[in-house]
Amino acid sequence: MPGIGTVVNASLVVCVGAMAIVGAIQDGLLHDPSTLYAKALLDFLIILIMASTQGIGCLFSFLPVAVLQGGVTLLAGLLEPVLTDSVLTDLSLVGNVMIAAVGLNLIFGKKFRVGNMLPAVVLAVLYSIFIAPRL
Repeated sequence: MPGIGTVVNASLVVCVGAMAIVGAIQDGLLHDPSTLYAKALLDFLIILIMASTQGIGCLFSFLPVAVLQGGVTLLAGLLEPVLTDSVLTDLSLVGNVMIAAVGLNLIFGKKFRVGNMLPAVVLAVLYSIFIAPRL
């Protein structure tokens, strides 16, 4: 039975990042899945390497990816008025910082609790919509 920590760690690696959100939005709004295809190839290679060192539990990370990217793709049409360039830029920034934290955790051990950083994605959107236009 795969350890839940392995599944969570692998899921965070492939779910957190700019390509996961921006690619799903691009697919939902523009019907262009090219970013998701590139991400799928990168995720396959990353999970293959992680599974060789951390165990087969990494392979179950496809479940959260399917839920996250599928949900964002389906909701992108509803969120189209909110998804401005500044919102996407801030989402990319937060996602890149979080994926860097995941990478540092893989290299140096658990230094950052990336799961606790997930609300930053929502805060980045709220900041872009409500605070940044007033500055």
